[in-house]
Amino acid sequence: MGRADASSIFDRVADALIAENAADTLKRNVLGPLIDALRDADWDTWGESRERYANDLVIAELFAKLGHEIDGNGVYGEIDFADSAWSLRCSRHGLVGGGTDTPGEHDRLVRLWAQHDHELHGGDGAVDTDVLIDPQAVID
Repeated sequence: MGRADASSIFDRVADALIAENAADTLKRNVLGPLIDALRDADWDTWGESRERYANDLVIAELFAKLGHEIDGNGVYGEIDFADSAWSLRCSRHGLVGGGTDTPGEHDRLVRLWAQHDHELHGGDGAVDTDVLIDPQAVID
């Protein structure tokens, strides 16, 4: 059975850190282990907190590091974080790309997925902005 109340625990801590203008390092050091502990306790509503704090770049990054799938045209891309690096895998082609431990590299892989899906699977090439860590970032 999942823990629906875990979001209220996470949200209270996140709100307190945000209200105090906590440094990014402090937010990472507090919220990262809290996310891990709540997920280990079967936090089944974590997506709601992910959406609630999507505009906080540190919190968005912490949730992105849990890994996620991106739909494609009959396939899917999977972005994972392990050993301080991002990876993008295609359900049909395997490893598509990787990147270092930065939000920009994560978002580059999300965009790479849209390109890969378009070129190799006939997808529309649209970037799923809901999974970007920083959708406002300017692309070079």
